[in-house]
Order: sequence, then structure tokens, then C-alpha cells
Amino acid sequence: MEKTITGIVQCNEQVLNFYGENYKFTFMSTDGKIHSVKAIDGFIFGYTHERRRIAIYADDAKISVVGKGTLNTGSYIISTSNTYEQELGMYKAIIFSGGTINSLAMPYGYEQEHLDDGNILLRHKDDSKEYTFKINEQVCKVSIFSSSSTHLGIDGLKIKNDTMNFMIEFPEEQPLKKIYEHIAKIKELLAFMTFRRNVGFDEIRLFQYDERFENRLMAVAKVYIKEKEDFTKKSIWENIGFGDLGESMENMLELIFNSEDNKPSLVLGFIPQNDSNINIMTNMKLREICSALECELSFINDIKSEENENLKSLIGELKRIIKEHRKSSDALTQKTYDFIFSSMSHWSLSASDKIIELYHRYEQQMQLLNSESINLTDEMIEEFVKYRNKITHGSYQVLNYNVAITAHVLSGLVYCCLLKRIGVSDVRILEWCSTKILK
Repeated sequence: MEKTITGIVQCNEQVLNFYGENYKFTFMSTDGKIHSVKAIDGFIFGYTHERRRIAIYADDAKISVVGKGTLNTGSYIISTSNTYEQELGMYKAIIFSGGTINSLAMPYGYEQEHLDDGNILLRHKDDSKEYTFKINEQVCKVSIFSSSSTHLGIDGLKIKNDTMNFMIEFPEEQPLKKIYEHIAKIKELLAFMTFRRNVGFDEIRLFQYDERFENRLMAVAKVYIKEKEDFTKKSIWENIGFGDLGESMENMLELIFNSEDNKPSLVLGFIPQNDSNINIMTNMKLREICSALECELSFINDIKSEENENLKSLIGELKRIIKEHRKSSDALTQKTYDFIFSSMSHWSLSASDKIIELYHRYEQQMQLLNSESINLTDEMIEEFVKYRNKITHGSYQVLNYNVAITAHVLSGLVYCCLLKRIGVSDVRILEWCSTKILK
């Protein structure tokens, strides 16, 4: 956050002053009347005293001001210019700079040539990589590139090329209220790539096409977000980088951006919160791992295929018997039959049987992920599933070492399945099990 921010907001016919510090905004009036500051589309709009537009995130809050009223927020947005009016309501692109982005790609903005006279010739180099992905059939463009700058002063010439950028350009203008949804989606991508939740950016800027500058994309605003903790310090060599994913990143972005309620997509709630949380297993994390495995299994059609066909045959036979019973003199109520058929529609092979088969498909990878070198048996996987079922239904259980180790290794199985699903080769997945996955 900028050190302090002062400015004004319009409240009906009255102009109120505000003072902002550490994401706490105090609104002030001097007429002794009661004022109610209301958000529009989730934001309170105003101007700073430097004549920049400001949008303070307030959700649906109403701040009562009698002399003063306060709002603690997690974010606000300020326009980049104070020389001409900038509209904060819409944007066409977002650029995320620095922070965790720097640990997912190396900057190559310059190339050097050693000359015969001993001098070194530096040339600027375009190191951008471009991808596309769809959000609800609309094609979005992603660009990953480094920033460079030069400075000549009393300390000499300084050339910097140390910041990576991730830009999304949308086919249509986006409303300001969707910015946090987009930020959350990109953070989910970074969490997957780093195996950490405490990810973020040094800077987030919003861009719009500007006719005054040959209709080029120009920065119109900067987004400030209050982070709960410092970003992960995990090494770039232990992360799954943008270059590692390559074209598969397009599939991953589509999975993240097109997730729908009540439809399987991906479950990543088991990812550790921070660097110190990596080796801690909890009941909540264990449940998430099991849910993630069940999600991945829903995309694999050939697990226990013969038994699945036998189960379908059995269900068909039972439905025939139930329908006959419904016609008999001993018939039950229609609601009871509806409940029975609804229940049968969810019948499947046991989760432990399917996870065990899936584990053996990736057994070589699992051996590499098993840092404790404990022989993971089918019985241990069965115990893991039983433990999840017990704690899910409210039974008190003490998490033992074997169940915790099993859960940790199986979280790597989720990664293997998900990477396979987005198109990463078996060879790369096997390699990453030694160097990147669960690190």
C-alpha cells in the first residue's frame, strides 16, 4: 500500500474526505449530519488529492459516517494518471509483475556478444512467450515476458532485467468487479506450480486501449491487495515453471477458469499454505487429498473396467426387480422408489479399490515421491480411505504416521493424474517426481 492516501468521495449531495493507511479508510464529514457511504458494484469511487481516480473495495458494505466512519478493506485500485481522466469501470488486459512470477521463469531480455577489442555488446532481446486459452469459448491471450530498464547516474550505468510479467488480454472488456476473480484464478495456477498457497505479485496493473496513443494498450490503474503473509521463497528450480508446462499451460488455465459448480474439474485444497507447512498433515488436508483423487478418477474411464461393467449389469437387474415390485400389491410410496433410484445412480466401486489401481499405474513415480522410503501397501491405502470416511462422518480419530505418509504420497498421485490430464508427457512427469513435485 502507498504510505497514506487522502481524497474525497461523493455521498449524495455531500463531499466527504477520506484518509487511508494500511488498508483502513476513514471517511470524514464536518456538518454534523449522518451520511451513508454506499458501494457501487462492490466499490466506493472517489478521487485522491493528487487527482487520481480511486476505487475502494467494499463489497456490499454501507459505512455510516457521523463525523467519521471507517472501512477495513483488503484492496483498492488507483488510476495511473492525474493529468487526464481515466475510467476505472472496465479494462481489457491485466499484467501481473514480479513476486512469485519471478520464480516460475528466467528473464532473458538481453543477449551479449564478446567483441575482439574486449568490449561486450548487449542487445535487447524479445523473450516473450505467447499462449491462448478459452473462457466460455472466448479466446484469451497470455504473454509471459521480462521487463528491463537502464539507469545512468553518479554510480555509473545500471542495467536491470530481473522482473517477469504475466499478461492476460481478454477478447472483451472486463468489469472492474471481476478483477478479484481473475486474480484468484491466476493465484490458483501459481499455487499448483509452486505447491504453495502463499503466492502473489509485486504489482498488478490494469490496461485499456487508448485512442490518444495510437490505440495501444496503456496502463490505466494499479491494484493494491493486502497480503496475509510473505510469498514463498521456494527455489525456481523446484517449481514447475511456465517453460516446463509449455502448451499444457493452456489446458491448465482452461481447467481453472472454466470450473463450474457441481461438476468435477480439479481439487487443489491440499496444497500447503507456506514453506513451513510442507510436512504437516491434518485431517482437513487429508480429506482434500482424497477428494482430489476421487475427482481425478472421474476423468479416467478404464479403472476396473470389467468390474464396472459387472456393476452396471447388477444395477440394471436390480432396477428391473424394483420396477416389478412397484407394480405389486406390496408397493411402496413413489417417493421411496425415487429415493432408491436416486441412491443407485451414485453406486460405484469402492474408492479404495480404484485408488489402489491408480496407485499401481504410477507406482514408479510414487516410489520417487516417497521420501520416507516406506513400502506403501494396498492395505495402507485402504486404511487411508477408511480414516477419511470416519473423520468425514464425525468419528474422532488420531492421525497416525502411516496414514499421514500415505496421504502425502497420494497427493503426488493427484499431481501425476492432473499433469497427465493437461497433456504433460509421462517422461516429464517421471522426471519432475524427482525434482519438482511435492517439493
